[in-house]
Amino acid sequence: PTLPGGGFLEHTLLYELRRYREDLRPLHRLGRHTSGIVLCATHGP
Repeated sequence: PTLPGGGFLEHTLLYELRRYREDLRPLHRLGRHTSGIVLCATHGP
């Protein structure tokens, strides 16, 4: 899974990325009917 939810709170893409950069936040996810794109940011607006 990409984001935590349901029975998956660990071992998601976001969980693994935050092991290297704790300040990452997901901005947008294109997953359904695409090959999958995840945008993350380290700074807020």
